[in-house]
Amino acid sequence: MSNISDEKYEFFKSNLNAVNGSCERSTKAELGKKLVDLFSAQGLKDCCVNDTDFLKELGVVDALKAAGITVYTDHIRLHGETAKGGISEMHGGIAELGTMMQFSEAINGRLVAIMAEDFFGILPASRSLTHTTRCSTRSMLWEKISPVMLDSSQDPAVPPISNALVL
Repeated sequence: MSNISDEKYEFFKSNLNAVNGSCERSTKAELGKKLVDLFSAQGLKDCCVNDTDFLKELGVVDALKAAGITVYTDHIRLHGETAKGGISEMHGGIAELGTMMQFSEAINGRLVAIMAEDFFGILPASRSLTHTTRCSTRSMLWEKISPVMLDSSQDPAVPPISNALVL
């Protein structure tokens, strides 16, 4: 599965749940199918993807397109206003806060994370879930394959944050 301990994963998952999220695990090979299943379950028919080299390696865009989901990888500012889903690579996770961080100068990755109604963050476990309180970002985790997802339908008063996939 991944190099993240079950204890740390469960700690992150618990804290993500506390901010209106949910979490599950998968494998790299299953990521595309997992995303398709999640999109289907949430009724998502289109999305913006910040298609980094890492996400290309995992075949994220190809899997979504093969399932008939409309995928936008360019003109994110334009498509982000109407596309319901969004997928971006994340760069760190904070288990104590049930959150993930994104460090990127590329505007598309950040736009995807904030414009999508249902956001799916992908974070390799090698980037770790640290125990620290020096960050106040809310988001998602992905370990060498484990998806973490937020379901905004649980509490309509709480705005959607993201869905995380942990590899």
